[in-house]
Amino acid sequence: MEIQGSRLCCAGAIREVTVIEKAIQAQMLTDGDRVVIYDAARLPPPVAAWFDPTHWPQRRVLDRGRGATYAIDAPFGAAVLRRYRRGGAVARVLKDSHVWTGAASARPLREFRLLAAAIDAGLPVPRPLAAEVRRRGAFYSGDL
Repeated sequence: MEIQGSRLCCAGAIREVTVIEKAIQAQMLTDGDRVVIYDAARLPPPVAAWFDPTHWPQRRVLDRGRGATYAIDAPFGAAVLRRYRRGGAVARVLKDSHVWTGAASARPLREFRLLAAAIDAGLPVPRPLAAEVRRRGAFYSGDL
């Protein structure tokens, strides 16, 4: 990360700061019923265990909402891991399952692409590292 000129306001003081990072190099891989999109500029191809919070010994729960969101300390840096869960009455039956209509419409993959586009547009959004969907018949579950 490199710091150069722009405006940042904190407690009445204005400083010139710009953060410049490498562009997101989105790579997609398919492994059986698993589809992953990741930022190849920051990560090697993610293994399935990375999307399981119990894989990370250094983790803490940030939010319990529909399901826990975790802050993890990984070899590639600090990150947040979130499973996509259902809301409302249907959540009692389907929990974290969503109807599979193809990888192009899977929520975690769409959110990764949306965040990447927002970063390319210069918007202040979280930088996505990876998203995964796991298909099970007519349904899928996924994480970002």
